[in-house]
Amino acid sequence: MRMFKSIILTLISFYALTAYSQQKWSLQHCVDYAVKNNLRLKQSKLSVEGAMVNLQQSRANVLPSINGYGTHNYSFGRTIDPLTNLFATNKVQSNSVGLSSNVLLFGGFQNLNTIQQNIHNAQAKKYDFEKIENDIKINVINAFLQILFSKELLLINKNQLNLTAQQLTRIKKLVEVGTSSKAAQLEIEAQLAQEELQLVNAENQVEMAYLNMIQLLNIVNDEPFDIEKPEISIKSDKLILESPKSIYEVALVNQPAIKSAESSVLASQKALLVAKAGLSPRVALNASYGSGYSQLRKVPFGTPGFIGYDTVGITSSNEAVLIPKYQTDFRVTPFSNQLKDNVNKTVGLSINIPVFNALNTRTRISQAKIALDNSKNNLELSKQAIRNEIQQAHADANAAFKKHLATEQTVKALKESFFYMEQKFNVGLINTIEYNDSKNRIIKAESDLLQAKFDYVFKVKILDYYLGKPLSL
Repeated sequence: MRMFKSIILTLISFYALTAYSQQKWSLQHCVDYAVKNNLRLKQSKLSVEGAMVNLQQSRANVLPSINGYGTHNYSFGRTIDPLTNLFATNKVQSNSVGLSSNVLLFGGFQNLNTIQQNIHNAQAKKYDFEKIENDIKINVINAFLQILFSKELLLINKNQLNLTAQQLTRIKKLVEVGTSSKAAQLEIEAQLAQEELQLVNAENQVEMAYLNMIQLLNIVNDEPFDIEKPEISIKSDKLILESPKSIYEVALVNQPAIKSAESSVLASQKALLVAKAGLSPRVALNASYGSGYSQLRKVPFGTPGFIGYDTVGITSSNEAVLIPKYQTDFRVTPFSNQLKDNVNKTVGLSINIPVFNALNTRTRISQAKIALDNSKNNLELSKQAIRNEIQQAHADANAAFKKHLATEQTVKALKESFFYMEQKFNVGLINTIEYNDSKNRIIKAESDLLQAKFDYVFKVKILDYYLGKPLSL
């Protein structure tokens, strides 16, 4: 019984795994997976994070700097102790500890303009991230449509090949009974060989389309991959009504490429102000608090001891004047007492006026002006590129739409004509060359119809992208 349950669970797991591996990917699934796993997008996200770190640091630069310090020294030979100002000739141990602070009061608003510059730089990086994300979505949609187009084109070639194979079978029977010539059979066989080659090319095109999608999705495993086939149809009244100018005006407002270029211009303007701040005086407030310890600083220790008398003079009667002489012991002042007694505090105001620095500031200003002009030019280039792409996509979409309508009618007419041509061919009223020519015209017309259909759909997606609409089929 237990073995039976194990077998059932194994079979369930196997079928579940098989179903999962054969699960078809929708367009939304492809887009989400590509956005999640694209390395360029991950790299752009890191750039955004780096820009935010720079912004955070520039904001912190307006705060006072506070630093602590501590030293421990041994002095040898003749030296002046900094805490007692006494000469020492032997080894002296000393320590010093303290805090120092510095705050910039005025620097030509350099820090404030740097903050604004980094804000615009961070915004530009975010818009670059959005642009890359949208480009990925557009590429995935294009690859998705290319798979659908290649599969439908393959189906057309298979149908035509099957039709030719059926005709070859029929011709062979007619040749056997003597009602058709061997030349007609050879013509059909040549046509079949040509269509087999076209089928191979169509199969290769499908494989390349799938490979392109797999590379876009960054799929590294060898699991089976296939896509869902959505319903895509073109209505006869679906001609694009928006003009390129109106689409362009919307794109100027919502396109991340334009917003990124505009943010770069604003950042360059602030960078110029930062460079000009190098010509301004810099006023700073400084403060420090410290103390120290030295072995040379000593205090009396214990009770002075009598060791004799010292002669300090002689009286008129020629008697010596004596005073008592005492010896006092000293010891090093305790560390904690010295730290308390040796406290020193300073507060100062400094001003730094730039006079000449080898034209470094002037050079930075000139470079900032060039960078500003370059960012303005990049903004105009971005606008021009978007305007040209909108105009081209709009013209291509309308052309593809009109081509689709015309080709649709052509395919319909050619199919009706081929029906009668096939009837005539079957009764021997037309030769093989005329029959194959009629069939080849249908293949070409169906291919043109398919190409116009998917070209129109993709160009419409481009225009939807510039109009800020969701990217979906």
